[in-house]
Amino acid sequence: MSRKANIIMPADEEDPQINRGIALDNGNPELTEADFQVMTPTVEVMSALT
Repeated sequence: MSRKANIIMPADEEDPQINRGIALDNGNPELTEADFQVMTPTVEVMSALT
C-alpha cells in the first residue's frame, strides 16, 4: 500500500477560476518574493523554541 497522496492537478481550464478565488481572498494573500526575503526558516524558529 502506497503512502503517497493521490494528488489531482487542476485542468488548464480550471486555472482562471482558481486564480480568481485566490485574488478575492483578502485574508490569505498570495506571497510575494519580498515576503519570502523577510521570512525566517522554520528550522531556525523551531530550534529557538526548544
